[in-house]
Amino acid sequence: NKYLQFSNIIFSSNNSNFEFYNYDLLKKLQNKILNYIRVKKIYTKNCFDKIYINRIDSNKKKDRFLINENELTLKIKKKGFKCLTLSNYSFYEQAIIFNNAKIIIGLHGAGLANILFAKKNTKIIELTTSEWPNMYYRLSKCLKLNYKKVLCYKEHKKSNSVKCSIDTVLSKI
Repeated sequence: NKYLQFSNIIFSSNNSNFEFYNYDLLKKLQNKILNYIRVKKIYTKNCFDKIYINRIDSNKKKDRFLINENELTLKIKKKGFKCLTLSNYSFYEQAIIFNNAKIIIGLHGAGLANILFAKKNTKIIELTTSEWPNMYYRLSKCLKLNYKKVLCYKEHKKSNSVKCSIDTVLSKI
């Protein structure tokens, strides 16, 4: 139940030709939020080295989701991954979770914007298609994260439901 207030907001449209990410500004934003968390002594018990960001909550809305997510989660849990639904956590808890993770796997979506809080060299594995924007690749590159892409395919052209090769995901870990 906290709100942030800004005197100015500068917004850039989602333009696939937009290539400029400013490392210094992104690090200042990251540090400002992480320092706030430290000062306010905000904690979460949910810190894990390996996390998978599931989209269970988006499945309810029939939004973008991974058709074979159950199979994937069974395999990666055996590799020590914790599967998280980000809507169960506050903004600050999400920042802490991403800051403590060493490997993050997720389907392309807003939840991956939290890689802003990841530490340098954190491994990011994005499940995506060739049609979706490559903003998380560019953000990872700017923040000096270890980005890997797993291309998924759509089973139905008009749908955003996709399927990935689980073997490919496991090979990227």
